Amino acid sequence: MMHNILLDNHYLMPYTLKRYKRSKRVNMIMHHDGMLVVTAPQRYPLLLIERILRKNQQWILARHKKNTSQNNVTIEKVVVRHVKDYVRTLVEQKCAYYNRYYHFSYQRISIRQQRTRWGSCSTQGNLNFNMRLIYLPEHLRNYVIVHELCHLQEMNHSASFWSLVEAHIPTYKKDRKELRAFAL
Repeated sequence: MMHNILLDNHYLMPYTLKRYKRSKRVNMIMHHDGMLVVTAPQRYPLLLIERILRKNQQWILARHKKNTSQNNVTIEKVVVRHVKDYVRTLVEQKCAYYNRYYHFSYQRISIRQQRTRWGSCSTQGNLNFNMRLIYLPEHLRNYVIVHELCHLQEMNHSASFWSLVEAHIPTYKKDRKELRAFAL
């Protein structure tokens, strides 16, 4: 049976009360989802149960906060992992598509939560992309991917680098300018 109790004079805590014939005392369990379950003897007065809950309110509130914050972090990690997997698939397909023309060799593609870059290319031939590429329109994603692929050949922004980019992204100047409008 569901009940509510006011704890710390401002927090209305929902809890499930389960009564059992064989119970000898009141027990409390805080589940991982932040739900408090109280078990008590069958004829134990509700008033005494709530007195015990108020006596243990600091423990209850601390556990509730810990369990709900851990659950949120876990959910966030799962969402980030799924987004990264989706972006990795998208980037790998685009790299394979554009590399049919360029024939560059690269080592690894990484998807990261970067704060300042849409992508980068290491001297070892590793391509790194920001998971926030998912927020960009397709033509800007294509620009970022081709840009980093071309760094496999030219590790600078020379005229020969830009001519490599222009081979597949003739609108690269406009795209580069438009990309700056998107905040990281």
